[in-house]
Amino acid sequence: MEETLTIQSLVSQSNDFILSHQKMTLGEKRLLLYVISKIHPDDENLENRRFRVNVRDYSKTFGLDPNYQYTGIRESWSKLFENFYYPEPGNKKKKTRYLTECDESSVEGKGYIEITFTPEFLPHLVKLREYFTSYKLYNVIFLRSFKTIRLYEIFKSFEYRKRLEIPVDELKQILEIQDQYPLFSTFKKWVIVPGLKEINKSTDISVKFNPIRQTRKIVALEFLISRNKRHQQPLPLILLGDGHQETYDKLRHEFQFSQKDIDKILKDYRNNMEVVEDTIIYVLGKMYATNSTIKSPKPYFLKCLREDVTAPDREQKVRKKRIEETQREIKTIEAQQAEEDESYRDYVNEVLLVEYEKLSDIERGSIKASFISNSPIIMRKKFSENFEMSHIKSMFLKFFYESNPDIEILSNDEFFIQKNPNYKTNVYQLDKLKESLKVM
Repeated sequence: MEETLTIQSLVSQSNDFILSHQKMTLGEKRLLLYVISKIHPDDENLENRRFRVNVRDYSKTFGLDPNYQYTGIRESWSKLFENFYYPEPGNKKKKTRYLTECDESSVEGKGYIEITFTPEFLPHLVKLREYFTSYKLYNVIFLRSFKTIRLYEIFKSFEYRKRLEIPVDELKQILEIQDQYPLFSTFKKWVIVPGLKEINKSTDISVKFNPIRQTRKIVALEFLISRNKRHQQPLPLILLGDGHQETYDKLRHEFQFSQKDIDKILKDYRNNMEVVEDTIIYVLGKMYATNSTIKSPKPYFLKCLREDVTAPDREQKVRKKRIEETQREIKTIEAQQAEEDESYRDYVNEVLLVEYEKLSDIERGSIKASFISNSPIIMRKKFSENFEMSHIKSMFLKFFYESNPDIEILSNDEFFIQKNPNYKTNVYQLDKLKESLKVM
């Protein structure tokens, strides 16, 4: 069964599920929300109901290339067979699964898959009367990470209270990153700040945060949640993607085609509308040229359409587009590598800070004094007065490591291979892209 779906569709979930510990990729979360948006909270008899995901519509919704989504969707739904945990009274956790079935045979060729939810998971989606949250699908289509979507859902569930105070450790557990970002500074830098920036830019809520300290340590966060009055909801991508009103108007009014003729053209070229649109532009340019000799636009247009006179221009556009896409890919990978380099530096500094904090006050004072005394004379005063400045602290930690070479730190490659199995592939891919650009 295939339901009509637009980005206006509601995503409704129990607050227990929203506050459960979820660990997914961005693709898995998007696929789950896309299917949930097909369900009305009052729906009944859904235990054995199959929900169909049209790959092309799914891709248009999230601005993805449908030609690459078959593999991505297959990988995403397979992960959704895994367990998730949600809190129950008495600090207990209940374990369940999302899916009982997914028809993979329909992926290739037919352009869709069909999914069935587990009976244990459905109560989080239907017959919801209290302690649930709803939002329109368009609020998450421009969010670019799983963690940011999860933050949005958590804040949305507390929107009515306008405030959420939550321990840092508890928030990490909900996001399933309790083993990452041991320092609050890196948690703030890589999760909180970019997440709030995306949420405030792309969703219907606006969120600010304040750290809550216990002595000197930040132990909790206060989030202030309000409606985002500046937010403009995006246009319905699915409907715009399938509409050709402008093409229809030009065929009707510029060339005087009948309704029957237009229907035939749109039917014959329904999978290649770019040819029709390019031919319209080409012929109109010829018609309105000062030395135009075109007396019968309609047959001339059909002749140009049959002969595909705009093919060379399209090939040039395709080549230009391919070059631009390759250049964007190169910039993306280079930016990712720059972030990875910074991430590695943060990791090294984290390890060294942890080791440094293990030392006694006397040992720390001795190392700091040694660092200052071994610095150039012109820098000693600056170092001693501004020790907390980030670049000075980095220099100090490097000095600390050189003085303690037995501290165990992963090499650059070891760190990234553990963090990202595709690290080596990305390096190879960058070289390959640069080479391909030379022959385009």
